[in-house]
Amino acid sequence: MVHFHVKHIRMDKFKLVFSVTLFVSMMALICFCISTVNDTLQKLEVYRQQYHGSGWDFHRKVFWSDSETKEGTHLSGEASDYDAANFEKEYKLAASKLNIEIPENEEKISRLPHCIIVGVSKCGTRALLEYLDLNPYVTAVPREINFFNNDSLYKNGLEWYRQEMPASYSNQITIEKSPDYFECPECPRRISAMNKTIKLIILLRDPVERLISQYMQFVDKYQNTDRKLPPFEQWVRDPKTGELNTRIPSLQVSIYADHIHNWYSYFPRKQILIVDSHKLTKSPLTELAKVESFLGLDPFLSEKDIYFNETKGFHCLRNRYTGKTRCLGRTKGRPHIEVQKEVLHALYNFYNPHNERLKNLLGYWMSWF
Repeated sequence: MVHFHVKHIRMDKFKLVFSVTLFVSMMALICFCISTVNDTLQKLEVYRQQYHGSGWDFHRKVFWSDSETKEGTHLSGEASDYDAANFEKEYKLAASKLNIEIPENEEKISRLPHCIIVGVSKCGTRALLEYLDLNPYVTAVPREINFFNNDSLYKNGLEWYRQEMPASYSNQITIEKSPDYFECPECPRRISAMNKTIKLIILLRDPVERLISQYMQFVDKYQNTDRKLPPFEQWVRDPKTGELNTRIPSLQVSIYADHIHNWYSYFPRKQILIVDSHKLTKSPLTELAKVESFLGLDPFLSEKDIYFNETKGFHCLRNRYTGKTRCLGRTKGRPHIEVQKEVLHALYNFYNPHNERLKNLLGYWMSWF
């Protein structure tokens, strides 16, 4: 009887010790969780402040629309707020999936561009920039700054220009795109004064197709205004003589040889990459491999990032990590207007000698020659 009583007391002590131990452990776990949550929230707030509103950057490569059917769709972080906790989780996970090397103990800062896409308008400059922005080691400037061809902006100085660049890490390449630089006489000199070793990209397209595309852009631009453009055939002709009006700025832009000669006067050929727009449209990955090599980037872009959309009839972009897709806006891939054959014939006759000069300048034929 005494033996049973002692055993019972020992059991009660064991239960008491076990209960106390369990209680202490639970309290310690709760304290640990509270501390971890507070620490995490502080870190997330730092991330939110650092990345929210910082332009097209790493976060832009994560938050894509679920649908490619929305015209002009961009990533949700581009113009609206997003959940900081979700961003922290997705950003880190995407970084690990894409093997993004984030420099330690380094803050992102705005840097002058390492490369500028200087032209030519209506030759696929936006598509090229969007493709390159899929590479995690590229930071693309979302809008055309037009710093070097605008005297008023240029007077603001290079520090103003630098502040217009998105924040980036030291192992990223910042790329700006302003295609109007191409025909600007002062731009090569001004860009060279900023950085003599900068890399430049120029996209070229059939000059007649480029001219028609730019005319269509003007029509769209002014369709809801009082300014209405005449039919293309009238627009390119001198109303007095009926001949081609070679003084039209848009027509002069397509005289590529004149402008490229100016760029070659300030930069060695090895710093200027000429991209065939027709090839970029038909086989973007082949051309992008050349661009990545030119920029000193390891090969990254593949069919995981760019695919041909059968419905739209052109290539679209895919987020490698999320699988979400999107395409460029409504003006991408639109059919050209019908142009009278005699006008087309006159335009090609006008551009043929300039194309021959371009061939001699480059040392090779473009696909559209």
